[in-house]
Amino acid sequence: MKGKLYFLQQILWFLQQPLHLFYAFVVWILAPLYKRQRESQKHPWVIGGHRGRIFADNSRALYRYINAHSEQKILWIGNAALCKELRSLGVNCLERNTWKARIATLKAPVLIYSHGEDDLDQYALLWRGRLGLRVFVNHCMNHLKSGQWYKPGIEKMNFLHRKIYGWIMVNFDALLASSPLEADNFALALPHLKEQIQLGGGAHIDDFINMRTHKTQKRILWFPTFREGSVESQHLQNTLQEVVQNSKLLAWLQHSQRTLVICHHINAKLSLKSSNSQIEFIAPSQLDKELPRAELFISDYSGLLADWLILDRPAMFFTFDLESYLQTRKFYLNYPDFVYGPWVQNSTDFIESLLSESWLELEKWQDRRLHWQKLFFPSKKADYAANSLQSINKLRTNFYSREL
Repeated sequence: MKGKLYFLQQILWFLQQPLHLFYAFVVWILAPLYKRQRESQKHPWVIGGHRGRIFADNSRALYRYINAHSEQKILWIGNAALCKELRSLGVNCLERNTWKARIATLKAPVLIYSHGEDDLDQYALLWRGRLGLRVFVNHCMNHLKSGQWYKPGIEKMNFLHRKIYGWIMVNFDALLASSPLEADNFALALPHLKEQIQLGGGAHIDDFINMRTHKTQKRILWFPTFREGSVESQHLQNTLQEVVQNSKLLAWLQHSQRTLVICHHINAKLSLKSSNSQIEFIAPSQLDKELPRAELFISDYSGLLADWLILDRPAMFFTFDLESYLQTRKFYLNYPDFVYGPWVQNSTDFIESLLSESWLELEKWQDRRLHWQKLFFPSKKADYAANSLQSINKLRTNFYSREL
């Protein structure tokens, strides 16, 4: 039922603005007229992520690297509020779903996105085969929870459902993976595009490698991922509220002079509050400022648990709804084999584990940490963004040599 509801929501969302749908058709007609401009490769590349909502992850890391270390011009495409913020920081940003952004997209020899073509425009999937080189970089590392064709319920879809589901799914000319293992994971989720998957991704990993030099503070960062259903979302809300109201936890935070920082996922709609000064709630846009100074990272199914490994800092795994979560998602790996820190599944055990400070005992998990580090990080040098740019330039050369 949840899958069908989500499917219908996607179709309704796509058709919700008839005027923009008409404009999208106009762009479809105009696209071939800009072919020579794309082939000239004189116009800026365009890049975006998270459907225009935030400036983060692989897309942000790649944008920053290209801007700082190459002569290639590049434009970020984001929603109005984000563009206003980014322009004040000196980022060249065009507002998503505007004609200015659409013309830039028509001229761009390379288009880069972290979630899907709709990072750049709500109706960009209608222009497949009529634009420049499309490079999918994903938002973070793809080692834990799966998606696309590799999730429960796919086999129950009828023919029409499968066709439309496949059509609205991310599409690309190239997908950049950060490691051979990640490439294999992508192939499970996107088997029909397996030939377009290649190494050279993971630009955001540079940020984590550079965090290794940051001094930690007495701040504990808890980042639960989003839940797809309303019942599951309410369970998350209740669990968070139960924890932040626990008197033992509050006393321990005060005694140890620590702060518990809770960041909600961008797709999660949570309403949380605490009058205690040692409990903080932050927005997803503040996550990158909090990660470098956190002494402990807590999550459940977030891909950030893979990134966190490179820092050699404590982690906790709090999966209070693992059984129900597995009804809608699969894991690429066996979750118990992945866990590299204390693992708890209810609020009582979570608080007891925190207060015991057993999470500080890194030696206990050292072998497992090293095992996954070798698989997730082919290099421990901050050269992932440089490799991404090099890969895209090779792809661009091949793409336009075929078109000429």
